[in-house]
Amino acid sequence: MRNIPLKPVLLTALEAVLYLLAVGLGLLITGLSYAGLRAQTPGPLEVPIADPLFWPLQALGVILPTLFFLSLHRPERFPDLLRSIPGTLVGGVRGLGFGLGCAGLSAALLFLWPAVIGPGSDVGALKTFWVQLNVALAEEAIFRGYLWSLFELRLGLRAAYWATTLLFALAHGANPGLGPLAALNLLLAGLLLGILRRGWGFGAAVGWHLGWNFGLGGILSLPVSGLVFPGLVRVSPTAPELWAGGTFGPEGGLVATLVLAGAVGGFAGWKQAAAIILKVRRVRR
Repeated sequence: MRNIPLKPVLLTALEAVLYLLAVGLGLLITGLSYAGLRAQTPGPLEVPIADPLFWPLQALGVILPTLFFLSLHRPERFPDLLRSIPGTLVGGVRGLGFGLGCAGLSAALLFLWPAVIGPGSDVGALKTFWVQLNVALAEEAIFRGYLWSLFELRLGLRAAYWATTLLFALAHGANPGLGPLAALNLLLAGLLLGILRRGWGFGAAVGWHLGWNFGLGGILSLPVSGLVFPGLVRVSPTAPELWAGGTFGPEGGLVATLVLAGAVGGFAGWKQAAAIILKVRRVRR
């Protein structure tokens, strides 16, 4: 890695901290707004994690500060953002398919041991899709959106990879059931999302994040980073905790380590192979 002067590092860290503080303030304001709205709702209150209104408000609490910081520090990016919407949607579809595929492979590896399968909820699965869509948008706006652009612009591509990967893992550090293997898998997931961001664009990172979370939680009702959501079917694995991840879900076990490490290596290798093939074709021409 090239030598980076200390001053740009400190200035970049300061801007990142200010941005995260702004996001925290945005989440606080939207959280209080949610509490105020629900206080006026008749009947028993729904648990926020299961409430379809809670998550879009939280996503709004992230996206608005992100747009504000972009307008403050990089206003020239707005025309580019608008022009890139079609490509972002295409990348999102590709990422969604890849994420669902990774979740499906994880499920297949879980089924190497017998599993108890029960009925789920169609309505619950739709709610989970909505929740995970907003989660993916909010988290990727932070890590593969503003922070990625900040670190890449100021400190280079490698800094963007490793800083956002580490911050992404740290952001999930308080999730229930987190263990050493879960922490490793969060780092692998963050690295994979960065590779997708670099290779297929921001939309692909959002799509993969949604596909992975929904595939595990919204289809199979498995815990996602320690949180449980209703799904189409209810799968209860009997595989050992080291393999299946226990209460943290597959992301806390070796099954996710194999899938995520394979996805990182496979995608990176495929991109390199595609680049070599393209060079060969250009030479032949």
